[in-house]
Amino acid sequence: MHYIRMTIIILVSCAVLLSCGVSDDNTAGTPNRYTAAVRELYETLKASGEAVPDNIVDWITEDIEKIGTWEYKVVTLDAGPPSGIGAILNDLGRQRWECFWIDRQGAGPTLYLKRPIKSYISTIPPRYLWKLFPPEPNGGE
Repeated sequence: MHYIRMTIIILVSCAVLLSCGVSDDNTAGTPNRYTAAVRELYETLKASGEAVPDNIVDWITEDIEKIGTWEYKVVTLDAGPPSGIGAILNDLGRQRWECFWIDRQGAGPTLYLKRPIKSYISTIPPRYLWKLFPPEPNGGE
């Protein structure tokens, strides 16, 4: 429940701030450095040819949905020496794949791997995300 609430808060805040902007002193009108950093990241990804939506708010929505999700890979190896299997595991590890199960049935072992799906928004420290929020008038009452 907490994760869903945080996701909604961040999504709505980013969308609102990217459309109208908030300055570092929390007054409306000028985009602040945090908003500018998110926008710059989006533009860099778009210019690099990465498949991103045409709209930055849609990109933020998609990126937030990636937080905490995994992608999976199944690799069946030919029977061979443990050193060869170790080399393959090391190569997959460099690609950030984590082997969570090995099935030894069949001619060679089948590896079940997972890794988190990359989310750019998740790399922004929460203390900076919170700076995107303007203080509520009257202390939030």
